[in-house]
Amino acid sequence: QFLYFIGIMAAVKRSLNVGMVGAGRIGSPILVNLAFKARNSMYLQVHSRSRTKAAELVDKVQRDGAQVACRMHDKYSTMTKWCDVIIACLKDEEAQHAVMLGRPDALLTNARRGQIIVDHTTTNVNLSRECYEVAHRRGAAYLDAALSGSLAQARSGMMTSMVGGDKAAYQRVVPIMRLYNENTHYMGGPGSGSAARAIAQSLQAMHTVAAAEAVAMADSMGFEDVDNLLQVLDTTPGASAMLRRHGQTLTRLVRNPDEIPPEAASNVDSLLHDLALARGSSTSLPDSALPVLTTTRRAFAQASQAGVGGMDAAAVVHFLEGAAGEGNEATAASGNEPALGEGPEVADD
Repeated sequence: QFLYFIGIMAAVKRSLNVGMVGAGRIGSPILVNLAFKARNSMYLQVHSRSRTKAAELVDKVQRDGAQVACRMHDKYSTMTKWCDVIIACLKDEEAQHAVMLGRPDALLTNARRGQIIVDHTTTNVNLSRECYEVAHRRGAAYLDAALSGSLAQARSGMMTSMVGGDKAAYQRVVPIMRLYNENTHYMGGPGSGSAARAIAQSLQAMHTVAAAEAVAMADSMGFEDVDNLLQVLDTTPGASAMLRRHGQTLTRLVRNPDEIPPEAASNVDSLLHDLALARGSSTSLPDSALPVLTTTRRAFAQASQAGVGGMDAAAVVHFLEGAAGEGNEATAASGNEPALGEGPEVADD
């Protein structure tokens, strides 16, 4: 597919112009993968708020042997002028709205007919759909391409990308996306990528709370060799990726309540933000219809308020009792869970 795409560009006597907007924590490894894997078949156009940092990164990949040509931009208007495809990886919803819609030179309000914008920003479903509609009216295509994975996976090109939008546009750019992200999946219409990630992150948070509860139960039942228990559980229908990831940390925290949890990229605040996005995209359902999500949000919110927002999600083990007990009387009286705040926003690039 990629060779077919390059063949088209060869027929019109020029390289494919691919823009990269955002060269932060996740955008940087995307840029590096493109620079080394596209070789001389692509012309990279780069825009970043941290222009100096991005320029240093471009200089480094070229010194290290990347054959792709790169050009730095300080205006979004020149990106929409030159690029066939624009890949964006922005800090948060506020930055996304400004860059895509809000600025006079915003990417989507100035998009050209036939242009494709691939947006990897973590955002909510409604904003993804608004972006799609604005691009569609301009004759362009907007794909919400939510990412899931670690920084190490981003560097190795092995994050999971869940993409929503026009399928024909997706099929045109998927060869490019697979240069920096092998696990790329089409999920459906506009907003489907953002929705899929919201569900995936909600499951991660809920499974983390379940894993914390399991380790607390094991400690209360007197298990001395919890590591052995974790290995055995991993062979049963109750096996859990989060128990596998956090089991040893959870055991230490349960047995040593004063121990400070380690810092982590996938931390309490980042998952709390993801839970808020998921809840905000599920407004047709009351909290009482989402009891596990509601309790999980409460546990993460209490952990964040206690000052461990930047710590590993395993820190939530110390807030299970309060999360389960809070609001029970109100629920019994009214049939509805108490309202929860939206939680802090966390930048992922």
